[in-house]
Amino acid sequence: MSSDNRISDEEDLLKIDPPSSENHEERIHFLAKVLAHGTLTDQWSPKFGITPREDPENRQFVGENWGSLGHTNYSKRLHQYLKTKWEFLQPQASFLESLGYLQRIGTQGAFPHERTFYILTSQAYDLLQQPVIPPKVFISYCHETSSAFAMMIEYRLQVKQIPVFIDRSIPKGDPWHERLKNTVQSCPFFVCLITKEALESKYVRSEIQWAEKQRRIPIWHPGFKYCKEPEHPDWLQEFVESKQAIRVLEESAESYHDVVEKLLNELGFA
Repeated sequence: MSSDNRISDEEDLLKIDPPSSENHEERIHFLAKVLAHGTLTDQWSPKFGITPREDPENRQFVGENWGSLGHTNYSKRLHQYLKTKWEFLQPQASFLESLGYLQRIGTQGAFPHERTFYILTSQAYDLLQQPVIPPKVFISYCHETSSAFAMMIEYRLQVKQIPVFIDRSIPKGDPWHERLKNTVQSCPFFVCLITKEALESKYVRSEIQWAEKQRRIPIWHPGFKYCKEPEHPDWLQEFVESKQAIRVLEESAESYHDVVEKLLNELGFA
């Protein structure tokens, strides 16, 4: 995998195991991404023919047979992939269709042997501009100055299916301090909303230090200008003024939108 968490070669995505069966929605997104990747690397075509698969003993529906139209090797490769990685228990085509990843283009025959034809949509290819595995992000902030900003970022990241943790995500109670530290250190990305009050907060400072080995991204509030105070340690100044710092230039919807887009780019989203 490349450093920005995107696909680096044609083998990577096909080797990655699908999400567990408990994460049905993630499995749908993942399969759509694999189908798009396989199309662009000439593993199979963007057109698929799909028929119901029955249990031969009780003739009950147990899944779907997927075939890729075009060259005979296309279906062989798709069949091998679905057998190896999904054991033929991949999400049904209707789920991918409902989320806009497949478009129905025709049918042939009658139920239960009806064959339905689909073509992959541009929405499936868009998934390739996202990390294979959404990165976990911890957001550190001062409640007095940044609660609304933190919740806006939390929402925007969750729309992208990015797991986000802020202190209100962690149940209060003993040992809350240790659980907070473990959560910070379990997230590859650490985002801190920078205000004067945040830099004076012992909680925010602790979280910054706990995230020493994480990818740390400070986001400056509009109008914030850093002036090193005598009580500020060097590591705090180094973090606030790091090259990854993102600045909100002004109080406007457009400026906040640009900041979130820059943050998503840092997280590996094109």
